[in-house]
Amino acid sequence: MRKVLAVLMGLVLSFALVSCSEDSGKPVTPPEPPEFEITTLTLPVGHTCTPYSMELEVSGGFQPYTWSITAGNLPEGATMTEDGRIWGVMDSPGEYTFTVQVMDNSSTPQMATMQYTWNIQEPANPSLAVFFDNEASICCSATEAWSMLDSYVFIMLDAGEESCCWATEFMLRLTDVEGVDLEAGTDFGIINVAYPPHVSITMGEMFDGIAISFNRPMFGPTPIHIASFALMLLEDIDQLSFKFDANPGGYLAIAGCDEDKTIVEVSGREAAINY
Repeated sequence: MRKVLAVLMGLVLSFALVSCSEDSGKPVTPPEPPEFEITTLTLPVGHTCTPYSMELEVSGGFQPYTWSITAGNLPEGATMTEDGRIWGVMDSPGEYTFTVQVMDNSSTPQMATMQYTWNIQEPANPSLAVFFDNEASICCSATEAWSMLDSYVFIMLDAGEESCCWATEFMLRLTDVEGVDLEAGTDFGIINVAYPPHVSITMGEMFDGIAISFNRPMFGPTPIHIASFALMLLEDIDQLSFKFDANPGGYLAIAGCDEDKTIVEVSGREAAINY
């Protein structure tokens, strides 16, 4: 009986060894990469002088993906990063057609392309965006009495500077086409003022001079939102503009990590408004 068991075990082991030997000799076929395609079919409408930010999406392939523009151009003020994010502040309305390409990180890179026609409009409901930046654009328009302005204040910094920005002081002025200040209560009324959770008010009001600070985790390449407010225009205004002025103390700047250093000196710069 023992001899029979020994013979059977020997046969089993021999079969296993032969099977392993045969398997080890077979070439290993790598898995097929997932189907690779751009899934963002259209771009949301953009509005002049209003911060815009969106990410193009792709399915399949292997990350990281690398995006580029192969034909056409984005509107002035907008840019696309290599990770597929389109952002910026556009100056002019119109339709802009361009083609994007994305490549994946496969051993044999896959490629997908998509053509977009991006519509940039002037908002139907007057709204205002004020920016601190080195090249503030000016978007002005004639306005009618009883127009409501939904308004926002943003800070725009150059790449590499956002990690050192922590505070700002400024005062807003409303002016007409001749640069004459509008009078609160006569030419316009302030409906409300609000600040996002990452902002702390340290002094003053926006139209009298204000100092604020904000959290560093909010920093990034997109504009930093620091205030919102609503205005009601009480008179017809020709070429409404906003301007930055110094606080009563005379200081207007965006402060950096070093207390003695200012990143952007904005005294006297005009702001951006969108209609």
